[in-house]
Amino acid sequence: ALPVFKWHAENEQYLYDRTPVATIGIVYSEDNNVFYGRDDVSGNVEAPWRGWINTFTRYRIPFLVINADHIERDASKVKTLVLPDLAAMTGFLLQCAVRNSLPLDAFETEAKTARALGGMLRPCARLMRNDGISIEAYNTIESAEDLEDLRQALGVDRLRLIGVSYGTELALEMIRRHGDRVDAAVLAGTRGPDMAWRLPSVNDQQMKRFSELVAHDPQWGHDLPNFEASIRRLLERLAWRPIAVPITDAKSGKQVQPRIGPTGVQALLGSDLNDWMRAPLLPAVFGSLASGDSTLFFRRIQELVNQTGSGISVMQVATDCASGASPERMAQIARETPKSLLGNVKNMLLNPAFCDLVGSVDLGPAFRAPISSPVRTLFLTGSLDGITPPSQAEKVRSGFPNGVSLVVENGWHEVLPFSDVQQAVADFFAGQDLRSRHLELPRPRFFSVNEAKALTAPPPAGSQ
Repeated sequence: ALPVFKWHAENEQYLYDRTPVATIGIVYSEDNNVFYGRDDVSGNVEAPWRGWINTFTRYRIPFLVINADHIERDASKVKTLVLPDLAAMTGFLLQCAVRNSLPLDAFETEAKTARALGGMLRPCARLMRNDGISIEAYNTIESAEDLEDLRQALGVDRLRLIGVSYGTELALEMIRRHGDRVDAAVLAGTRGPDMAWRLPSVNDQQMKRFSELVAHDPQWGHDLPNFEASIRRLLERLAWRPIAVPITDAKSGKQVQPRIGPTGVQALLGSDLNDWMRAPLLPAVFGSLASGDSTLFFRRIQELVNQTGSGISVMQVATDCASGASPERMAQIARETPKSLLGNVKNMLLNPAFCDLVGSVDLGPAFRAPISSPVRTLFLTGSLDGITPPSQAEKVRSGFPNGVSLVVENGWHEVLPFSDVQQAVADFFAGQDLRSRHLELPRPRFFSVNEAKALTAPPPAGSQ
């Protein structure tokens, strides 16, 4: 500690009564850590915070830390206010914990999965209504008006928006309703009007791209020359005979054996194929399973079952149900589902019965109409994004004459964590022309079985 004290003594004259030169403020909230962080403060809250702090530090951008309790007092000191995770700070998930474990057949068939999810949602919705929460009030139009109220409370003339995935739908609705109050926007993973319900064909395209990557991988190309075909064979076997997977139930601590059918694998792939941290594990998970080693597969199933059983996002259901889908979109989904390898797994929570449970009111055709706006907007999409593919961004961008679309090569659904992408965002807000900017991330490196086992190994007994 002595060097620190010495440095402080030598520089004390510069540390007090100084006028900050920062034009950016980043908001911190201890309540956010407690409410939203829960069992994973690092992943849910600290990671977005660190990403922004690291970017500011790396590029020598001065900033002030502003406590959420002092926004009204301190916001006028800066030109830009960064909320590292607006969804977290507004309790977006309304995650309702569930007391009982999932039924052992919850991932055997799609119908049984829907029954299990409905059994979780029903008491959650009832509990929230008993607490005076109007679940049906959670929709994108209401959230856009909340954002406008926030702008007025901050006393700023115009906002700069950064939206990711669902956040892009919210940003677009803000632009539609209050475009004169938006200076510029960055949309990463664009979910535009009438895109809340996902097309099964997008999942199939993602599977084909991923299968090609595995086929050209120097390590896995020989063992898994056709990843897609191997998954298809596995799904066919599970449809004929589901398997019992021994896992430790997180709630009871007991050993149980849920039965896993095609829906379990479809749910796993629907999530992991679009996750830049999980996707590199997939060849090892399914390659080792095909060779008779079920270790990695069983570990991932345990995680899937326990994570699903931990609770359900009532607000996600309410918001997505309210966003709805046009008859044309619904008809396209119905046509594509029977032929899709992953079925309709990405719309599992958009069940009409679930929408009735939360009392969502469809926002109607006007909400799903195309948006046109002169607002400067940067559209960012990963080339490997199977949730909000580049085609969606291009469709929305056609209504933005001052919009620029950049495809991040080798990027997945989440592209903002990467420094080159963050620099592009900073340059865009600084007024630079990004039409010739090229963004490319390293090609994904797929882990070996031993590497995957080391990365997913449970912590030793008694460790923290």
